Amino acid sequence: MTMKYIVYILLIVLTMTLQVKAQRQLPGQKGISVSSGIFSIKEPRDNYYFQMSFTKNNKSGNYQIWSAEYQHRNIPYGEQKLPLEIYLGEGGYSFRFLGNYSKSLNFYLGLTAAAGYQHINKGNYILPDGAIILDKSGFIYGTGGRLSLESYITDKVMVLLQTKAYLFWGDSVNRLSPSVGMGLRLNL
Repeated sequence: MTMKYIVYILLIVLTMTLQVKAQRQLPGQKGISVSSGIFSIKEPRDNYYFQMSFTKNNKSGNYQIWSAEYQHRNIPYGEQKLPLEIYLGEGGYSFRFLGNYSKSLNFYLGLTAAAGYQHINKGNYILPDGAIILDKSGFIYGTGGRLSLESYITDKVMVLLQTKAYLFWGDSVNRLSPSVGMGLRLNL
């Protein structure tokens, strides 16, 4: 009888030490991610973004992405800094172009369309020195590209390292907007 318990204990210990990997990147699997990043290495406190995304996996590990993003920047003007805030929505597709066999480490290339609203200097277009800001707050639109490294830390949670850039039309302040960031994704 004691031998029977020893065998059971050994089986339990054996099953606890063996790691079972869940299937990853299943078609139709959805995920929610939160990420943050910077636009400038020199002044990261003043030039940052926050993003919330929703993803849906397709075949071959590719996925659709929809996101909402808040960007904050300070544009230098003489001795002062003019705040620029952008509220952005985007949708697109990310293609898996490199990854390991277990799909725990993947590189993605994404293309998106983006539209939003920019708010310049809190609506104050006349500066203290009498200069007038010619760009007005308003709607902007453009396209975006991203390169991301995504790694699973558990079967449901992954870490994202990404670099991305937006090219905006209807905006003469920041036509090209590159950034780097990181985030977490929870697959549902």
